[in-house]
Amino acid sequence: MTIARITSVAGCVRYWDFFQFGIKQTAKFLRYDLPMDIFRKMVFHLSRQHDTAWIGIALEDDGTPVSFAIAHECTPLFSPRREFEASLVFHQTGRSDATEALQTAFETFCRSNNISVYYATTRRDSGSTIRCFQSERYGFKRAYTTFIKELT
Repeated sequence: MTIARITSVAGCVRYWDFFQFGIKQTAKFLRYDLPMDIFRKMVFHLSRQHDTAWIGIALEDDGTPVSFAIAHECTPLFSPRREFEASLVFHQTGRSDATEALQTAFETFCRSNNISVYYATTRRDSGSTIRCFQSERYGFKRAYTTFIKELT
């Protein structure tokens, strides 16, 4: 397996069918309600943001894509530390190993670019906090759960 970082629109176009398939699956799971054209523009734009975004793809030895991850900077204004969000992560069924390899490559990028925290999101349910925020009292809608990883 090879991990490749996508750093151009040409790389996005080359693997667009795979990105599109994975984005459709992930967007449905996360309840992102955007047209595919918006996702295409986002991916193309992020591919050119070498310092503030990271797009990685895991490829089998024959070049077949099996997983991808898309992350971008979300550092709050005036924050002393850089933060990223892994906003879209997808792997073919049974290929979580590819996502783990992408995570390792992404964390290497983070460490070499002084990024000390990143977030990942999911729709997995858990606990009383979620029930609290979903109560009518606060008016929030369930969107996702965020997980944070601090890098050393």
